[in-house]
Amino acid sequence: MDVTAENEDCAQQKSRDVTVKYSVLTRARDRIPVCKSSFLSLFCVKKDRLCNIAKFWKQNGVPMPEGRGGARRPEERAAKREAIREHIQTFTCRASHHARRGEESTFLLI
Repeated sequence: MDVTAENEDCAQQKSRDVTVKYSVLTRARDRIPVCKSSFLSLFCVKKDRLCNIAKFWKQNGVPMPEGRGGARRPEERAAKREAIREHIQTFTCRASHHARRGEESTFLLI
């Protein structure tokens, strides 16, 4: 996908910021130009996503990085999880009426 900026002297005629030319690579590494609808259907991409990718390419000159996947970083959530556990421990508990003699099983009073 080639993204080029418009010329300054053509700015009066068109109100676009970029012009996008869509092409597909073959196994022989040749570029075949295709229309926008063909490009969208080949890669199963929505037009808004394609527009965002073209804007990112124009601003940075590199493809948009992939943000999917990766570790969930449980160490970031560990402190929050521990704070929730401590908060629950502050609630008053009462022994269950089914097991008041033997085992200690309690439930929270709400």
